[in-house]
Amino acid sequence: MVAALGALALLVTLVVWRRQDLLGVALALLCVLLTMVAGVSVSAAGQDDDQEPGDRPIVAGPPELMPYGIDADTLEALDQPGRVACGA
Repeated sequence: MVAALGALALLVTLVVWRRQDLLGVALALLCVLLTMVAGVSVSAAGQDDDQEPGDRPIVAGPPELMPYGIDADTLEALDQPGRVACGA
């Protein structure tokens, strides 16, 4: 709310003063910045904060294959495309 009021005050100041120098440009840029801050804050306030993450089941593999689910023999077999790996 403060950013919106600040942007409005700067806009009125720019219209009344009609400055066309460095100060006018700085005021215009500050007005744009405050307008963007006000827009983002209004957008954030409009979002629902009650959203909970979806109830997805956690998929876990066997502990001996965690965390990647692949062992060194499998990686070696993948590196040699002409060779078929036999698990023991």
